[in-house]
Amino acid sequence: MTPPARLVVFDPGETTGLAVFTDGRPTFWSQFPWWARVAEFVPESDMVVVEAFRLYARHAQAQIGSPFPAVQVIGVIRYLAEQHSVPVGFQPASAIHDRNGLTPPMARRVDTVSRLGRHQRDALAHGFYYLDFGRKNGDPTA
Repeated sequence: MTPPARLVVFDPGETTGLAVFTDGRPTFWSQFPWWARVAEFVPESDMVVVEAFRLYARHAQAQIGSPFPAVQVIGVIRYLAEQHSVPVGFQPASAIHDRNGLTPPMARRVDTVSRLGRHQRDALAHGFYYLDFGRKNGDPTA
């Protein structure tokens, strides 16, 4: 299956990671506060992929009083995508992470890992995962 001409991937949060893939190749990556630059990238995209947010019981106590920045950023992304008719897929963090951080296959794909911020790295890894596995059978969240 042909990759989207412009795939935009977000790792949302207080610091949001961004990766842009053009014809299946990473062409831009960055990170920025909250949703600061989301509106620059969503409208011109063919597909958006976002790391999903889940609140698990083991982390619930630590989140008391949190403004849930990831949830707010996801809301902005979903709103903009809907306004511009851009499909959105979600991936769990576990798609690219194991207990030690990026899974070895993802770390090898992101060859500039040591020079990138964690959120840029995660956005790139989610993009590679989507391109490798998520497009099969039309499932953007695989």
